[in-house]
Amino acid sequence: TREVFIRWGRPEIDLFATKQTAVVKNYVSIDCKDRSANYIDAFSRPWRHQLAWVFPPPNLLPKVLTHLNSATGVYLIVAPEWPRAFWLQDLEIQGIRSPTRITEPERDPDRCHDVTGSASSADIDPESLENWGWGSQIKDWSTREKDLLKNSWRQSTLCTYLPAIKRWLSWCKSVQINPKFPQPAEVAKFLINLFLHENLSYSTILVHKSAVLTFCGPHAEQQSFSNFIVKHALKAISVAKPKAPRLTLIWDPNVVLEWLSSNPPKDTLFEISRRTATILLLASGRRVHDLTLLKISSDFFCDSGDNIYLIPAFGSKTDTHSYRQSAWKLSKHNDKNLCPVTLVRFLIEKNRSRRLEVEGLDNLFITVCNKTKAASRTVIGNWVRTVLKQSGINAPPGSCRSAVASLGWSDNQPIDDILSRADNKHVFTSMLYVFRRHINMTVLQNNKTDIMCREGKHTALQEVLPGGNYDVQSDSGYPLPCWVRH
Repeated sequence: TREVFIRWGRPEIDLFATKQTAVVKNYVSIDCKDRSANYIDAFSRPWRHQLAWVFPPPNLLPKVLTHLNSATGVYLIVAPEWPRAFWLQDLEIQGIRSPTRITEPERDPDRCHDVTGSASSADIDPESLENWGWGSQIKDWSTREKDLLKNSWRQSTLCTYLPAIKRWLSWCKSVQINPKFPQPAEVAKFLINLFLHENLSYSTILVHKSAVLTFCGPHAEQQSFSNFIVKHALKAISVAKPKAPRLTLIWDPNVVLEWLSSNPPKDTLFEISRRTATILLLASGRRVHDLTLLKISSDFFCDSGDNIYLIPAFGSKTDTHSYRQSAWKLSKHNDKNLCPVTLVRFLIEKNRSRRLEVEGLDNLFITVCNKTKAASRTVIGNWVRTVLKQSGINAPPGSCRSAVASLGWSDNQPIDDILSRADNKHVFTSMLYVFRRHINMTVLQNNKTDIMCREGKHTALQEVLPGGNYDVQSDSGYPLPCWVRH
């Protein structure tokens, strides 16, 4: 530093330092506990210095160059001589003099420990919030505080975002850019790369955009993600491969119920699990994910003899701090192959020994092979898919919801009953959900039977599995309401 100071003068402030590493008395730190620092976070204020020392880690140099656009004064920037670095040309353009090569720079191993971000994207663990672009703000939080903050995202959302964030980090490493503070053109190029080289769909690319935005934090929102070039990159992707129109198929739930009734279950955990899941979906019209919230512990489950009451755990798509998904009331049916009470009891007894392998495992649906754990939405969905396929219905498990709603509408059930049973929170969305499928309804042959025919006669679902037994009884959800206990 002595040679530099002799040539340029002594800086008035060191913008990236700690008390131990500062080259001058005045410095800026990232450590909020450092009371000796002039202020915290060099990027939190505009730079208005006559002469300042800037020695950031390489991954922050792009943000430094951006910040210099609004700065006044002279800034001595220390940077590695990397010929292939994408920021090198910008650094040379903004310089008022040609760069001076320092043959033996003074190196301090602790110099860059107080700055946000890691040296490279390879060092970032996306599963840890404090390593995200805004992680420095929670650096001093306790583990409990961080865990509570993490709960603001649903686990399913984090699981969806994690692969996208990893793909972003890998791409940033390959092109040598800072993954935490991207420029608009870099974000746009990443999105286009997903389309051209990885052949991802437009909707999947939008998920990646949301994931990267969450990872980078609010400081990058306006600058990079709402930028002109990003918007037009997304528009170009959307028109380059428009979504092909498709016919929305409606199938009759009675077809599946008839197959279940005429084919007694085998005495296996897989068979009982898939049948129980299918019956509960057809009886309620709820989401596959809602089945993962059903538990058999005393706070969530009560068997009163003729009825079984299930209180879903918190975590449904419609659950908020003031609203909970309604309870389930299952009643006996004359056909034991369709009786939800019989199937649930049989399932609990069948997986009892396997459930004991894991302490505290109280989910109604658990895995049937390999490691014992709660069955995920994907696992349960695959179970239901096999039942639909064997009954002659070629449709995804999530279509049970629309099939039940459409059948209820065809059978003139009150719209309020359809909405409450299926845990629909918004009436307009639900009405559109039902009507759209009736507009597209057609007669399609499927090996065994028609999937749906408007003129056909159908046994109403509530006649097979009484709808009154699944009406909304309580929104409290937890603990078990008093009407169950008497």
